[in-house]
Amino acid sequence: MRKTSDLPVPSFYDAAHAAEWGYRPDPGVLLSTAEQWARQYALKPQTSDARRIHLLLIEVQKDFCLPMGSLYVGGRSGRGAIEDSDRLARFIYRNLHNISEITTTL
Repeated sequence: MRKTSDLPVPSFYDAAHAAEWGYRPDPGVLLSTAEQWARQYALKPQTSDARRIHLLLIEVQKDFCLPMGSLYVGGRSGRGAIEDSDRLARFIYRNLHNISEITTTL
């Protein structure tokens, strides 16, 4: 049975990158750090899920989510989509033990 409590947001996550158009993480460092984090919290492969939960993310491309984008949605604060991206990343990390699959549309 899956855990019901939230996972912590991992230390390798930096919300400041949500506003950087050209940000690219180092895949090797990210992979090794993420694997350590997954082991620490005993995350299992989604193939072992008895109950599958699919997260569908709609229109999360850079043009909507970053101020330099042609379709940026700033909202009242001017940082609306950036703040949404941070909340979304935190939601995913906190709930990785419950999410089986994630699909994004463009």
